[in-house]
Amino acid sequence: MTYVDINNVLSRGQFTSKKAQDKLVKEGQKASTSLRNPESADAIIQATQSGEKNHYLSQHDHFHPNQRGYTLMARQLASAVAKVNHWTTK
Repeated sequence: MTYVDINNVLSRGQFTSKKAQDKLVKEGQKASTSLRNPESADAIIQATQSGEKNHYLSQHDHFHPNQRGYTLMARQLASAVAKVNHWTTK
């Protein structure tokens, strides 16, 4: 069994760099003062209902992956399988 961590990739979406996450935190703090943890980029991505959204999640519920999200998950899985199964590269 191999564990494939997709949480950070899907939760942070296109906000992969520290700079992008810091910018998102600042924008989120301006948009909403009711967030429990305004220092967390993940919390702001999930809670902010205006502005730029996570490109990998459904626009309907901002929770489930969309097509891009599923493609990203498949790439993560293929990468993990290739690392542990040497026979896939032959």
